[in-house]
Amino acid sequence: MSRRILDGDVIYSRDGFIFYVFGYEHPPDRAIAFLKYIPKEYSDKLNLEYLKYEWVFKGRRYVRPASLYTASNYQRMIEFFENYYPDYVYDCHVNGRKLIAVPKDLIEEIYYPDEGLRKILGISSLPPIYRVAVELIELISRTSGIGLENFGLHGSLLLGMESEKPDIDIAVYGWQNYRMVKQALGELEAKGYLKIIYETPIDYKRRNKCIFRNYRAVFNAIRKPWEVHDIYGSVIRKSVKHVRFRTIVRNASESIFRPAIYVIQGYTPLDESSCIDKEDIPWLLVSMVGDYRDMIEEGSVIEVVGLLEREYLPDGRPYRTRVIVGSGLSDDEYISVVKE
Repeated sequence: MSRRILDGDVIYSRDGFIFYVFGYEHPPDRAIAFLKYIPKEYSDKLNLEYLKYEWVFKGRRYVRPASLYTASNYQRMIEFFENYYPDYVYDCHVNGRKLIAVPKDLIEEIYYPDEGLRKILGISSLPPIYRVAVELIELISRTSGIGLENFGLHGSLLLGMESEKPDIDIAVYGWQNYRMVKQALGELEAKGYLKIIYETPIDYKRRNKCIFRNYRAVFNAIRKPWEVHDIYGSVIRKSVKHVRFRTIVRNASESIFRPAIYVIQGYTPLDESSCIDKEDIPWLLVSMVGDYRDMIEEGSVIEVVGLLEREYLPDGRPYRTRVIVGSGLSDDEYISVVKE
């Protein structure tokens, strides 16, 4: 890998699987990722429900699971790889569980969102959806004052995949840039250039989707390399148990990224099995599920079901505790807002 991999970079493996890099902590010889596009010939081996649309990439037909982030689906994917392609399963000592992680020597190509956009800028003979994507990004860039180098293309457009129902998935690099892009979306809607859409209740908080020139567009944030704080192996995580509790969100500034990080304060257990010792009270809530990004305001009271983890320094000293939602171990994990 010639550059640091970041959340959302796309990996095409030598076996034809298409993975999306997850998060920013990765072993030196692998990339932790989730399987997004599956060669159609393998679809009946995974026992998953798929979207009705299909994609074509490098002459091969692909399908995509209807639900990407459920624990049951994740475990089916791990089982599939263990049975047919075991090199993609990584027994991760840092996180204390099996993960899907692509070995470096099985990576055929990596597609980076910013490079994908850079390749099409200035080209006049683009397909209609690419022309609209460039027009929208340039409009947002002018309105927000953010340089084009801070944008990228995600999804099927990055890969040049043929799709029956394509969307425009736009990456925005940097915390401050993403905030400015969302402000620009509001300004452009007020002027009639686009329409912000609300497909789920969460969208009313996030306000990162719009219709532009009859295409649906979605904006998501990616950390710039210098915004990446955690290093793989800097802490070792040990699972304690699943807990159900209420807490208050004190800082949501890093919730725009994936995984979404919320600083929390207070711990009120909601059942007897969720009672914990004082030293295990978590101060971080980490969501691996993209649906919980950028959805909770600071000061909100929330209810959480997640996995309590202790973090230790490499020398064995206790460091901190956290709760993760989207551990891949249970479909019952969630975050809900009780009071804003």
